[in-house]
Amino acid sequence: MSKHSILKSLTQKPRILVLTGAFLIGLTCLPVAMAQKPHMQEPESMPDESLCIILIMLGAMPPFCEEEEEEDPIPPVEAFPLTAERSMFPDDVTITIDLEVTQGETDRDPVTLEVDDPSRVTVAEIVVQPGGAFPWHTHPGPVLAGVDSGEGGLVYVYADDCEHRHYEAGEIFVDPGDSVHTAYNPSETEETTVVATFLDVPDADEDGNPAPLTIPIDPDDGADLDVECGIER
Repeated sequence: MSKHSILKSLTQKPRILVLTGAFLIGLTCLPVAMAQKPHMQEPESMPDESLCIILIMLGAMPPFCEEEEEEDPIPPVEAFPLTAERSMFPDDVTITIDLEVTQGETDRDPVTLEVDDPSRVTVAEIVVQPGGAFPWHTHPGPVLAGVDSGEGGLVYVYADDCEHRHYEAGEIFVDPGDSVHTAYNPSETEETTVVATFLDVPDADEDGNPAPLTIPIDPDDGADLDVECGIER
C-alpha cells in the first residue's frame, strides 16, 4: 500500500466512526418514530424524530454527550490546625501585651492585653484565596498572626475605624481578639498563607462542644460593615 493510500485511510477513519455512531443512534430513534406514526403515507410535515436523525447524520447534533463533574468550590478562607489538641501550660503563666498599632495612616490608642491564664493555645495555618476575605468576627483571646507567604500579604481592618492596614509576607501583628475586625487578601492571582497562634481559647462551650476560634458577628451587621468599610467579597 502506498503512503498516499495509508494517509487517505487514516483521514477517513474518524468520519467512518462518527457516521457509524450516528447511524446506530438513528436506528434507535427510528422505531420510536414508526411506533408513534405507523401509517406515514403522506406526512404533512417532517416528524421531530426524523429531524433528529437527520441532524445527527449531518453532524449538527453530537451523537454522544458527557456531563462534566462539578468540582467543589474552594472556600475563600480555610484553616488547617497545626496542633492536634489545644495545648496547655503546665506552669503558671501570665502574658501581658502592650499594643500600639502604628501601621497605616492613623495610629490607634494604646491598649494593654492581660491574659491571666493563656492555657489552651492553638496554632493554625490559614490559607486566604486571591480576593478572599474573612467574615467580620472576634476571638476569645489575643491572636499572634504571622503572614507567612503571598505577594499580596494580608489587609487587616478594624470595624471602628475602617482603615485598611497592609501587612506583607514576613511581618507579624497582634490581633487583640475582642475587637470586631476582618481581613482580606488583596492579590488577584496568589493565595496568602497566615500562621496564627490563638491564646486563651476555651476548651469547650456550654454544650460541651469544642469552642470556636473565631466568633462571627450577625451577617446583616457584617453586610453593613462591608459597605461602610469598602470590603468587596
